[in-house]
Amino acid sequence: MGPPRSRAKLDERSRTAKAQKIAMLSGIVRPSPGATMLYFGSGSDYIPAYFSKLGFGEAGTFAVGVVDSERVSSGYQFTDIRGTELPFPDGRFDFIISNHVIKHFAGREQHTHLAEIGRCLRDGGKLYIAVPNRWGLIDAHYRLPLLGWLPRHLAHSYLRLTRKADKYEWYPLSRQEILRLLQLQGFQAEDVTLRAIRLAVEKENTGLPRLVSGLPAWIWRLLRPVVPTLFFVCTNRESGIRKGIGQIGGGR
Repeated sequence: MGPPRSRAKLDERSRTAKAQKIAMLSGIVRPSPGATMLYFGSGSDYIPAYFSKLGFGEAGTFAVGVVDSERVSSGYQFTDIRGTELPFPDGRFDFIISNHVIKHFAGREQHTHLAEIGRCLRDGGKLYIAVPNRWGLIDAHYRLPLLGWLPRHLAHSYLRLTRKADKYEWYPLSRQEILRLLQLQGFQAEDVTLRAIRLAVEKENTGLPRLVSGLPAWIWRLLRPVVPTLFFVCTNRESGIRKGIGQIGGGR
């Protein structure tokens, strides 16, 4: 038996594959000079590092979140924040990623999270957002069946019984709920969930059999209401794509 595989290297590989998937879904090929982006997420962040290398550069690549001592810190500018408020001026960014962030906020805070993104995103800028699906058959975080379907007090008990956690702290949304929130904030949203699933099978080494990636589109559409995660690419204030974002990949 060979030496154990480095967890850090595995994480780098999977996070870089996720970053490539985000770029492909968002249609970002090569940012124009001066274009800026913001990553709002958690983890070791190879994702903003990837976009920095893609062409945004260290001066144009920003990330916010809770400080993580194990994160990759080179190639972009990191700011530690609490809550939903973003420490940036209006229209600062051409592209923003919200990667499984909205689940941390309850009620009105979900509105303010998206409102702050809309404020910091230039007119015509792009938002990529990944959202845990309330009606997913398997919870995207804890990997438990039907967890999001339960009333919160039962979800707490479920987690304790399975020894996953003491409390269910996430607030997943249904497809209709996240679309309504996006529309209220002036975003024109495209559901790219089916494409995201196919790319994940191809690029993220998820372990799903090759047969899964070859399922016809109508089966994926039937499964979409119960997939663990929903993915959307949005344009800010329905004003079209700003030239500063760079070359945009065409077609679906």
